[in-house]
Amino acid sequence: MIDLSSDLDLMGVFVPPVGMIGIVVFLLLFLPIRLLMMRLRVYRLFWHRGLVDVCLYSILLGATLLVLGLPRADLNLPF
Repeated sequence: MIDLSSDLDLMGVFVPPVGMIGIVVFLLLFLPIRLLMMRLRVYRLFWHRGLVDVCLYSILLGATLLVLGLPRADLNLPF
């Protein structure tokens, strides 16, 4: 588990852990999948390429945060 209450100190610049995870997801997951989609010409099936990129990144980031157990909120939901 990653402690979300403490920022990471990178040479004097404080970066929130979710921001750091977002950068890692972008570099290790999003870019290779995007290059593969360009190579396979998947983008021609969609009307708006930028919208597909935003949706793909959001899905990858959300899935990564869920796998890592972030964000963890005690909301006491009934389901």
